[in-house]
Amino acid sequence: MRSYAVGLGVVPPDYARFCGLHARHRLVWRLTYEPGQVVPYRAYHRVEDGLVVAADTLDELAFALEEFTAPIHAHSGEEPVARFTIQPAREVDR
Repeated sequence: MRSYAVGLGVVPPDYARFCGLHARHRLVWRLTYEPGQVVPYRAYHRVEDGLVVAADTLDELAFALEEFTAPIHAHSGEEPVARFTIQPAREVDR
């Protein structure tokens, strides 16, 4: 099973679009789909550990990934700047 098809045979709705989104962002993000969750679509940043984008719909996830710029760590000691406010991940009941 491919890494972006989560679980035991769980296929996201509109699987072809999900695969296309994965193909466009796979170098930076690992995408997952977990049905039954409050936010079933998630993208985990491959470099910034703990950076997760979550969305209710595939359209919302696509928009977030297209618009999001991960923080760039400056060597000057300044805080990194991001276009989105990053909130700590919260636990979601399974």
